[in-house]
Amino acid sequence: MNDPRAHSSDLELARSLSRRLRGQNGQQAPRAEPSPRYVHFDARRAAPDAWLSPLSRVGAPFGAEIWNELLDGCLAAADAAGAFLMDGHGLVVATRGALRQQDAEPIGGRLMGALDQIQQIDHANPTCTVAIELEGSWLTGVRFAQSSGRSMTIAVFAPAPLSREARDVIEGLVATALQE
Repeated sequence: MNDPRAHSSDLELARSLSRRLRGQNGQQAPRAEPSPRYVHFDARRAAPDAWLSPLSRVGAPFGAEIWNELLDGCLAAADAAGAFLMDGHGLVVATRGALRQQDAEPIGGRLMGALDQIQQIDHANPTCTVAIELEGSWLTGVRFAQSSGRSMTIAVFAPAPLSREARDVIEGLVATALQE
């Protein structure tokens, strides 16, 4: 049975190995139950009031955490599936929700081009917004000008374009984040 010269087509050897693997009494091991499906937990839906102003919590966030909390607030305000933040050069600084960094980069570049075109039309307005329908969802980009002359852009994927109220909430979150 342990002979290395045994042929692989030896049926008796295969039967004896099978009996050995099943155990002495020949019963098979019980099958494991399939694991339950992954259930997406969204803390914003469980405690919506906790996400209205995440930047006002005690113990101000630092570094990348502030951008993540800003985007979490944007997701909650817009009831969005994903959001990302770009600096004035079009580089993606942070992403949240159902959006990958490698997807945000090309979308963000095109969005920046559209916002540049809008900014050329309306020079006086420090903020500008564009909404684009993509595959049944809406990508809304909002560019915020800073007092230093730089800008930042927040893009949100939601079932509908941003409402004026949601945009005002996001504008407040951005103002709070920039004060830190």
